[in-house]
Amino acid sequence: MRIMVYLCMLFLLTACVGDVDQGQRKDTESVPVQDSLAVKAIEVESSVNPEVVGWFDSDHILYNVSEGNSKSSLFRHHLYSGKSTFFASVNGIIEAVYPNENYSLFAVKVSESYAEKTLFIVDEHGTEILSKSIEGVDFSFSWNPYEDTTAALGILDETFNTQLYMIHLGGEEWETVMDFPYYSQWIGKENLAYLNWKDNPYGFKAPLNEWHVASPFSLDSDQRLHDEVIMFYGLSSDYYLTVSTEEESHLTSRFQLHDLNTKEPLEEWESPSFMTESGDWWVPELSYQNNVLYYYEPISDNSRFSLVMLEIKSMEKQELDIFSEASSIKISPDGQFILIGEKLDILLNVETDESDLLIP
Repeated sequence: MRIMVYLCMLFLLTACVGDVDQGQRKDTESVPVQDSLAVKAIEVESSVNPEVVGWFDSDHILYNVSEGNSKSSLFRHHLYSGKSTFFASVNGIIEAVYPNENYSLFAVKVSESYAEKTLFIVDEHGTEILSKSIEGVDFSFSWNPYEDTTAALGILDETFNTQLYMIHLGGEEWETVMDFPYYSQWIGKENLAYLNWKDNPYGFKAPLNEWHVASPFSLDSDQRLHDEVIMFYGLSSDYYLTVSTEEESHLTSRFQLHDLNTKEPLEEWESPSFMTESGDWWVPELSYQNNVLYYYEPISDNSRFSLVMLEIKSMEKQELDIFSEASSIKISPDGQFILIGEKLDILLNVETDESDLLIP
């Protein structure tokens, strides 16, 4: 059960392949963002099927084009000039791209087969910084928001064993932590949170533990923060979020916002739970930036989904739109836009509530 919850989150959230080709230098003379400028869609040949993967900076998005020879290429697209430029290419299928906090480094998750993945890290010019082959059916990746060159890499193998790599770019050896749950989140400069399934390995709720990365890892002795948590998110240097359900009713999910330092709950609200066709409970992806939280709420028995914007300071809640599915949510670095949709091809201006289709 817990594996299904994690995989749903990471799919929506998240053998050696060839070298990454060097891309073009970051355009420091790009067209300035002006509200009066119209957003221009990606223009490609009809035989090409692009897929938006996220943000490069506040003016550019990144999109992926998969080629017939199992090669994938990333391109930068300027929203207002409509110009697309090559960024990097890899051998394999690009599953996700994770920018660090200041968008100076991009981790690229590549799949070559079911149990063979590769992690590439490139800089803002598309130059390869790191390449590592990974034997596993999936991996999670989380940049440290306090240190731009540090990250946590969690690996899940075919037998559902897990391990964690602590990545330190710049020459230091990677630290390996065996049996560490492969989904974790930073809740401090030197602290990772994880769900401890030791006493309930087949359940879907578990205690939330905190591990200090300089200390020995132990499921038994790591600090327990909360009980019976289904999912959690490290949001910022101020907050983290937990999701749970009431024992008597799985139809309602309880969201709790916690102070990062005291671990005490600050705010709490409820939302209808997401249920799969088999009746299982799962967590949709959400996204947070600058005290604003975006997430989905199901309506009409999960047949439609309301995209909600929640202002944390005031706890003011606003419904932005209704969709037939709950897709990923990617917030622009300046917070003005979000990318949504199955291919992240809908650009929504959160100030004007206007939307543009990036892939015609």
